[in-house]
Amino acid sequence: PILAVFARYFHAFYAIVINDIIKYIDNNISQKITLDDLENFVNLSKYYISHLFKNIMGISVVNYIIERKIRYAERLIRQGVRPSQASVMVGYDNYANFHKHYKRLTNTTPKNTTSIINIKIK
Repeated sequence: PILAVFARYFHAFYAIVINDIIKYIDNNISQKITLDDLENFVNLSKYYISHLFKNIMGISVVNYIIERKIRYAERLIRQGVRPSQASVMVGYDNYANFHKHYKRLTNTTPKNTTSIINIKIK
């Protein structure tokens, strides 16, 4: 019985930690977010955070951050924000990296997303 109690406690603790990390990412989406930032935020080692996040979420924390940023940028672009401006708004300081991640996750380029929006508006 004591192991079951510990298992429930640790499961709840991990859920809270992952939830806090996700909130941190969402609240800081416009900033560059590193594993060191997360380590300082939740007071756990970045290696442990990476392991825990991957096991619970099924995606690495770095890839999760990239995906959240690109999905947010995609929404911004669809609202009429220029791709270069959207990349800065989601914390990218290198447009080439933004473009590469955007294309990989959306199967199109930021410019094509803009073109699609412009066609629909006309």
